[in-house]
Formats: sequence, structure tokens, C-alpha cells
Amino acid sequence: SGNEIITTGQVSVTFYQTEAVTDKIQPRSMRAGIYSTDGELISDSHELIFDLSSEHARERELKVRFLLSKEAESHNGEEVILKLEEKNAKSSHYKEYKSLRYKIRRSISSDFDF
Repeated sequence: SGNEIITTGQVSVTFYQTEAVTDKIQPRSMRAGIYSTDGELISDSHELIFDLSSEHARERELKVRFLLSKEAESHNGEEVILKLEEKNAKSSHYKEYKSLRYKIRRSISSDFDF
């Protein structure tokens, strides 16, 4: 959680793995991206593997930078959703694990968009 308003063409998010991976706690494969409310991916998508075994909480953080696509411009002033989806172990399908709502409020386009 943090600033829930997107004002630039990129969004930095820190994901936190609550528990260290051990013999009893297995790693998790996730996918993250920013979507419009109608389900269109409007950023790049990142494959994340939460396999950190450190006992120190600060060492179990994954920092990810999302770049908004040109399609995100048409959603200016609207709510969008950062989705974290977990990969099903026995298939290539994903199911939603967590989500966080943001609002895009951009005044001008950026040369950094793709």
C-alpha cells in the first residue's frame, strides 16, 4: 500500500513476503500487472517468485516497477487495479491472490510509455 494515485507513466511497488521459505513453507509463483476495471492489461506484466529464505523482513521485499502502456491513457481519471495472481501448481492458469485499487490522474503523456 502507499500512494493510491498514479500520476506518471510508471508505478513502483514493493511486494513483501510475510514468511521466509523453509522446509515447511514452499515458494510461490505469482504474476502482477495493472488492469483496467474491464480486465484489460494496461501495464507490463511481471512474473514474480517469492522464494526468499532470509529471516530478516527487509530482505524479503521485492521491488517492481510497472510501465503503463499507451492504452492506460484512455483510463485517465478512472480506477485501475493492481492484481497479484498466483499460479496454479498443476497448470499454467492463474487465480487472483490479492488486488489493490489505484486511480490514474495524469496531466500529460510521458515519453517513457511503451
